Amino acid sequence: MKKNDAIISDCGNYRYMLQREIEGGGDGALCFICLNPSKADWDKNDPTVLSCMRFARSLGYGDLYMVNLFAWRDTNRTILLEDPKLRVGPCCDYYIDKYVSACDMTIAAWGDFVSKRKLFWRAEEITDRHENLKALKITKKGHPHHPLYLPWDLEPVDFAGYG
Repeated sequence: MKKNDAIISDCGNYRYMLQREIEGGGDGALCFICLNPSKADWDKNDPTVLSCMRFARSLGYGDLYMVNLFAWRDTNRTILLEDPKLRVGPCCDYYIDKYVSACDMTIAAWGDFVSKRKLFWRAEEITDRHENLKALKITKKGHPHHPLYLPWDLEPVDFAGYG
């Protein structure tokens, strides 16, 4: 039986963590840090979650954990530009720190949208706090590429952040 989990705020606006057991995966846990969650939850996947699950399987991991720079749940990422500090969520850093520490590998995957002046501080904050981050690919703007639409056989590369 497949194990799925999610930590969603009581108000439903924030998703702090999404977990998927990877069928056919190996041992160990992989963490992805993306930009913000959509409406995926305990039972429902979205294309990004499915893509991350494929990467976890191809890299040999049995568990996938997904956290985000901004915990605000929305399919429209431009909402993050409206009061970005509110969109982080009151418990976001706790769960990022918890799962980055607990997992065997963490892949930064928030994409170029953090280039927006109102959001870049958040990517800097997380990369300053966490060493040994990886990326599937680095964008032309120097950010960790979002996993959607990337080939699944990529080997993660080091992502040192912005310093």
